[in-house]
Amino acid sequence: MLVTDRNHVGEQVLLLASRGCVGMAAALNKYAVENNWIDQASFGASQTRILGFGPDRMPHGHQVLGTFLDSVISSLHFAPQTDRAAAREAFRQAVRWIEIETSSQCNRRCSYCPNSKFDRIRHNDFLDLDVYRKMIRELAEIDYDGDIKFVGNNEFFMHKQNRTYVEIARAHLPRVKMTLFSNGDYLAKDDLEWAASAGVGLLIVTLHPGPTKQYDDVEVMRRVHLFQKQIELPLTLRHFQQGVDLQFLTRVGQLTVLAGLTDLAKLGHNWTALLPGDESFVRRDPCTYPLRQFVVNYAGDIFMCCIAFKDRTPENDKIGAITGNLSGHESIFQAYASPNLVAWRRSLFNNEVKADPCRTCIGHADYREGGSKALADFTCKQLAAVV
Repeated sequence: MLVTDRNHVGEQVLLLASRGCVGMAAALNKYAVENNWIDQASFGASQTRILGFGPDRMPHGHQVLGTFLDSVISSLHFAPQTDRAAAREAFRQAVRWIEIETSSQCNRRCSYCPNSKFDRIRHNDFLDLDVYRKMIRELAEIDYDGDIKFVGNNEFFMHKQNRTYVEIARAHLPRVKMTLFSNGDYLAKDDLEWAASAGVGLLIVTLHPGPTKQYDDVEVMRRVHLFQKQIELPLTLRHFQQGVDLQFLTRVGQLTVLAGLTDLAKLGHNWTALLPGDESFVRRDPCTYPLRQFVVNYAGDIFMCCIAFKDRTPENDKIGAITGNLSGHESIFQAYASPNLVAWRRSLFNNEVKADPCRTCIGHADYREGGSKALADFTCKQLAAVV
């Protein structure tokens, strides 16, 4: 296993234990004290906490490769897992970000969004509730406590029925962190109060300009002023970068509301080649999205990452962005451990030039987060040794 930060080995030990890698956690804890990375008191405290996580869940024959942020990366993630128990442990170890598109309709056609090319305006479809409830029950098996982001290429607040999905998640996943996204057009104070009461932690409101307009600080301020009146709450300045970004916030109970706009024409991404990208940038840095994310749209289709447009399009079919459908798998875990998603992980978790459509991708790129390059090299060497 790769250990890149000896000063935080205690946190790494507890992360391993919390993700079911109890044996590896105990071994690392012992190694750390033997090499004077930690003292005896720290060793004893960690050992006691490790025992509280129960039995080791790592399937026989697999190894931990390292950790990245709050995910454990292991050999489970780089070979398809048909066994439900093994797939569940792969999911438990790494997935910390789930995106769910509960409905399909959006009222806008922003120039920097694929909705400008495809029709998401004229009709709406909801994610099948039986499929959704099954997915949530499965997440409850592992007491999932990461993020669920209710987002896609839709507008959540167009339909009150979307509230049901949030309420089901909260009822079954008490420790989950939930985020909602909106363009603000339909938001009212009642929606904010409902979101707060449902345990949503964050609501991100992007005050998009019109389809033919460009980013403008004055126009954003005008929209913010109107939005304040609409939700009947004051907004305070959070961040301002002239000509690029203007963000405000307010709070309703434990809910934080962020409202504003970033110049997405300059700082956005190219939606996996659906829109023009920055051809001057060539990405070599590893991508952890197919490892740390699980992304599903209103039809139950599963996507290789959050940046893909959430629909069956010729472009998505060509690049294999859709890796399957929830209905085609016994569980969410086996959907995550499918051959198609494994192929994306192998192609992206390295330090080589990425193939299209990821070659120019800068969307939340891991080189900004740091810490994944050494682990990607180590992983590639370990996988090559097995082959």
